[in-house]
Amino acid sequence: MDIWVAILIAFGGNAALLAMLGFAGKSLINQWLNKSLVEHQIKLSRFSDKQADAIAGTYAFARKFNSRLKEYLEIPDVTGGGSRNARELEVIKSHKEFLDYYEQNQIYLSKKSVQLIDQINSESKNAFNKYLYQVKNAENIPETAKEWLDIEGCVKNELEQLFTELEKEFREIVGNKS
Repeated sequence: MDIWVAILIAFGGNAALLAMLGFAGKSLINQWLNKSLVEHQIKLSRFSDKQADAIAGTYAFARKFNSRLKEYLEIPDVTGGGSRNARELEVIKSHKEFLDYYEQNQIYLSKKSVQLIDQINSESKNAFNKYLYQVKNAENIPETAKEWLDIEGCVKNELEQLFTELEKEFREIVGNKS
């Protein structure tokens, strides 16, 4: 009987030791996983903050550029924002500010947002260049007035539709469903 007791103690002790090691290992793994989860949540939170800042900044610069373009293209010179040449320089300056900011922060934007912003940028530049080469430098003829009205309509209507889509996309990204 002493042999059986010795064998049970030997194997029982090993089993108890293995059970304790298993429990301790499980606890260590759980702690490590919890720590990794917390670190991941912190990184995600920081990314979300940067993403929200990038969205707000990009939108603000795009809106400023669009506003300067609208002021520049107004047919009657009633904006009080200086001469048409001064407003042209403001359009160029705001476009550069917008592009500089956007190029540095577009990594934080969704693919759809990037596509919308690229479309806004392209159509805005197109309207600006059309005005420069088809209206400003042309002789004052009826076709020029029609071109000017078409360009102004594009900026006021088509670009506003894109901005509406962009606003919707941005709200979805930041979780604002309203």
